[in-house]
Amino acid sequence: KKELTRPRDVKYTSQRWRKLSRAFLSRNPICERCGAPSEIAHHIIRKRDDGADDFDNLEALCRKCHEAEHHASGCWHLRSRRRR
Repeated sequence: KKELTRPRDVKYTSQRWRKLSRAFLSRNPICERCGAPSEIAHHIIRKRDDGADDFDNLEALCRKCHEAEHHASGCWHLRSRRRR
């Protein structure tokens, strides 16, 4: 089986992750950067860099701040995604 190395190949679809993300966002409903409603539980240390799936390694972000974070860190794969 081919090893997945691209950032978008890190899966965030497991039932455990969805449950953790929902719990984190319910406790952190405001974006930690701009104060807008939070939408995404963002890993401070990326999973592909051995970042943990726990509250200490997450920050609550709105979609705009999450995209800005990834653009600033060079994760350009988010640029091509269109909002639905």
